[in-house]
Amino acid sequence: FFLYTLTLLLPGHRLQAAFPATGDQNSGQIPHAPDFAGESPMSELSNLHINDFCQDSLGYMWIATSRGLNKYNGYEYIHYFHEKSNPNSLPNDHVTTLFLDSRGILWIGTLGGMACYDGTNDTFRRIGIEDQTDGRYVFRFGEDGQGNIWVGHIDGICLVPPGETCGRWNLNLKTAERAWGNMKTFRFSPDSSLVIGLEHAVLDYDIRRGTYRVLDQFPATLNDLAADYREVWVATSHGVRRLDRRAGRPSALPAAMEACPVLKNSEINRIECIDPTRIWIASNHTPHGYDSQTGQVREVG
Repeated sequence: FFLYTLTLLLPGHRLQAAFPATGDQNSGQIPHAPDFAGESPMSELSNLHINDFCQDSLGYMWIATSRGLNKYNGYEYIHYFHEKSNPNSLPNDHVTTLFLDSRGILWIGTLGGMACYDGTNDTFRRIGIEDQTDGRYVFRFGEDGQGNIWVGHIDGICLVPPGETCGRWNLNLKTAERAWGNMKTFRFSPDSSLVIGLEHAVLDYDIRRGTYRVLDQFPATLNDLAADYREVWVATSHGVRRLDRRAGRPSALPAAMEACPVLKNSEINRIECIDPTRIWIASNHTPHGYDSQTGQVREVG
């Protein structure tokens, strides 16, 4: 991920905008959108530790770093930082994640809370969480079919309804089993439930009922997960784990994964369900792909 991001931003790399350079606003095309054909030297970024990036509906690239947020307009970087005396600035300089919702609003997560970008005034609107006086680490956003924004927070998950400026707790894990560790990630599954990854456990959360069940607990550290109707695939510091959602417990890895030392024992950083039959797995070694139709594992690249 980091190397791919660096490639996008290297001098001379051509990145096409989401819209053509000319157009009619009434036709849905944005006039004078940046074409990203110019040079983009890395030295102009506020920091070289890149955590996330996205492209907004106007074609601008937003880059989250460990010291500031950057907007690239095709010619130069515009930097945004936390300003102690300015409530319309970023909540914190360490920007962890970015998310563009269905209404085109850019959400920014930081080590000190979250905010939305106000493009009209070129400022940020901070979003609080009920019963919380200090901003905390936000690591992931998601959106459901009703336009609610779900926020992955170090202490659990909160929900921000459309148009509101304060999130409410939907699942507060402060009182959960502390041996599970802090929350690390979550994914919407196709049945609109949430699969939640903590440092040492995976939970299946029923949004409608507000209840969860434990699918697995383990000593290794969770790095990522992917979910479908039937299964959850977990990337950990000691290989891939496979969970059966219907049975509510771990299940055996496919034979080809069991036979692959990297997937069985090495640190797995990222895992993604490409489609119902294929899984992409990134480790500290070579990326791998698994095809459930053929039962085969192969190196990618």
